Amino acid sequence: MRKLVLLTVLVAGVAYSAHLFFKFDFSKMPDVPDDGFVLLVGGVKGIMTNVDDVRPERKYRSAKPSDLPEWYEDVWSHCYPPTEAEPMRDYEWGTGARLEAICQIEVDNEQTLVGYIISVPNL
Repeated sequence: MRKLVLLTVLVAGVAYSAHLFFKFDFSKMPDVPDDGFVLLVGGVKGIMTNVDDVRPERKYRSAKPSDLPEWYEDVWSHCYPPTEAEPMRDYEWGTGARLEAICQIEVDNEQTLVGYIISVPNL
């Protein structure tokens, strides 16, 4: 009986791992640079580059542009810290919120914005 329970738990664990692998599309995830990390938050799947990982002091949230086509919503993006040269939309992030990264994908040799990564205090 113990072997059957152990086998059932093992099979369920493998099945759940496979489900997560395909749900979050890890099979299509680009390479992560040495100074980067992977972040999946609020529907944005990003490879964070040159961004400090502020967990557990802060929690990450995401915001998507309203004009983002639905076929770009579930793709892996590259996220970088914002620069002065990038056009920013007037978003009110709220008290304690901090813009950490801008996530983009390359479409037809042009950069397309797919989301913003925001951090908030972990209270």
